[in-house]
Amino acid sequence: MTVRNSPLKRKAIWAFLLVVGVVLLYPFESTVVPSKNVLVVTKDWRPIQGAAVRQIWQNYSLESVGDQQDLRTDENGRVTFPRRTIRASVLKRIMHPIWNILRQGVHASFGVQTDMFSLPDTSEKPIGNKTVEARPGDVVLRLR
Repeated sequence: MTVRNSPLKRKAIWAFLLVVGVVLLYPFESTVVPSKNVLVVTKDWRPIQGAAVRQIWQNYSLESVGDQQDLRTDENGRVTFPRRTIRASVLKRIMHPIWNILRQGVHASFGVQTDMFSLPDTSEKPIGNKTVEARPGDVVLRLR
């Protein structure tokens, strides 16, 4: 003898659907760009204070518009950009790439794209005659 539509079976189905819904809609965090240490120097490795450095980033699989931030170097020619994160649900991680293809066709982009560069600025001047050395992991921008 089989029991149809038992209350326990219905509760199990609703609990399963609830768990699936939460997993599909919960916005999990992921790193787009790790933190970056930048060193801006002249060709003879003298630090440049006050140099404007721009970081741009976009996760094409999750975002329609990119982001950017400009920071200025300190007296040692250094600047640190923080870690960049994004929160997105599993459903968005599946649907946004499909939306990209529908909107842009063969020109659709996916994944993370990031860039970092020094902005031209007339106030950039090396500080004194001291030289600096790059640390492991530094992004080095040599100007002039």
